[in-house]
Amino acid sequence: MNVEDAVTIVRRVKRGVVRYIPEPILLAYHFALAVAALALYRNPSRHLVVIGVTGTKGKTTTAAFIHAALTAAGEKVGLFSTVEMRIGDKVAVNTRHMTLPGRGYVQRYLRAMVQEGCTYAVIETPSEAIRHFRVLGVQYDSVVFTNLSPEHLVTHKTFERYRAVKGVLFRNHARSRQKVLNGRLVKRFVLINADDGNADYFSNLSGSSLSEQILFGFSKKAAVALQSGDGGSFSVDGSEYTTPFPGTIAAYNAAPAVILAQRYCSASPKDLRQALSSVVLRGRLEPMTVADSQPFRVYCDYAHEPLSIKSVCTTLRPFVSDGGRLILLTGAVGGSRWKYNAEEIGETAGRYADVVVISNNDPYFDDPSDIATAVVRGLKKVGKATWHEKLDRRAGIAYALSQAKKGDVVVIAGKGAETTYEVNGESRHWDERAIIREELKKVLV
Repeated sequence: MNVEDAVTIVRRVKRGVVRYIPEPILLAYHFALAVAALALYRNPSRHLVVIGVTGTKGKTTTAAFIHAALTAAGEKVGLFSTVEMRIGDKVAVNTRHMTLPGRGYVQRYLRAMVQEGCTYAVIETPSEAIRHFRVLGVQYDSVVFTNLSPEHLVTHKTFERYRAVKGVLFRNHARSRQKVLNGRLVKRFVLINADDGNADYFSNLSGSSLSEQILFGFSKKAAVALQSGDGGSFSVDGSEYTTPFPGTIAAYNAAPAVILAQRYCSASPKDLRQALSSVVLRGRLEPMTVADSQPFRVYCDYAHEPLSIKSVCTTLRPFVSDGGRLILLTGAVGGSRWKYNAEEIGETAGRYADVVVISNNDPYFDDPSDIATAVVRGLKKVGKATWHEKLDRRAGIAYALSQAKKGDVVVIAGKGAETTYEVNGESRHWDERAIIREELKKVLV
């Protein structure tokens, strides 16, 4: 047995055992590690302007826009996200299947940001990071809420509990003290998507005389009103901005970057336009093109649950042309999550796509056939789209691309920029973007 095999066995045993450890013991373990890391790295967030981004969808893109906007304003900025970690110009791909891993990961990187001279740290903050104390002791100066929909119910059991965990971030922020850096008080903001049905909930939690609360959106409720333009363009306070991403969802993701960069750094609209238009985010509505004469569009996206699948399909539907079709490869994530959403994923895919290819998406310890069967049940409820089952993901990608004709749009959804594939406790190397390009070249030969 070689070292790699031994590591795989240990990983499988660990993941199998963890499932049976009582929750209070697991949480106590995570709390103890978090306290130790906070002490070991000497609470580095005290020396940074920390901006947290939370919500169900759009966290990664929003964090990337904020990082780009502050950088364009001349600041040195650190970034934590599902896709990557940045410290100034240094970039490291996040190869893990979690936004913020434990064991002192956050504190270690924050300390590195301080040592490298960063002024700002932008942290994509999911509910799991809050619940498992991965951001314990992190002193947030501003918090951004994108939106909220049912997800992670395997962990949280109910939507109300899920929302309450998110609320901890806002409640703690409201109770925290105003930070002083370089002899000056750090400005504090709470940005809330006014168009989300949970806006009032988070607004009530975050009320504080130390923070300026800003509701943004397209509705009359928004204090900072957005106006939608063509493609990925939108306007804030009379200035128009364009993003590389299509649809109005780009405005929700990019608007906080404009608002924060202007209020923190007095960034000019010109600099912000250039910054937002040049953001490249791997695996988020990322166009896959291997030839100038490619007769159909192909996108790689991370969408892996009903709301995000609906969002990506409705965003890309306008690009279907010449009587073409929207072809979607999708599936449900294992680890018991599929029991909550696989059927709804099938319904959503069947409602918003024309052709659906059902494939694996990180089955973990679960049987891929059981997951696919649940997705098919949802598809049959709608009875609109044609569907094909290809459990081998590479074969599914190849099949979806082989069906595409002029005017079609193909969406390979579920993995995005992830570089591993999780099955039976084993993390296998998987570069979805590279595989799509390889299979696309074969189709176009």
